[in-house]
Amino acid sequence: MNEHRPVSEFFGQDHDRLDELFKTFQKFKRSDFAKAKEAFKEFKFGLQRHIVWEEDILFPLWEEKTGVSDGGPTFVMRAEHRRI
Repeated sequence: MNEHRPVSEFFGQDHDRLDELFKTFQKFKRSDFAKAKEAFKEFKFGLQRHIVWEEDILFPLWEEKTGVSDGGPTFVMRAEHRRI
């Protein structure tokens, strides 16, 4: 069965997944290096992929539909991505 979900739900679930991976890294970084390393590798890959999805797909569509780009929310989020 093909389920249709809002894109906000998809991105929200991915944010939650990334948060859990980072928490796992934090939990094990001093007690189990192998688990911490694996969690961080998965977190890093997932975060990079998530940022690409947002910046290359979602943001341009949003900016096209709203006409807001410079100084708008996507401008702010891109700056946050650079800081990350």
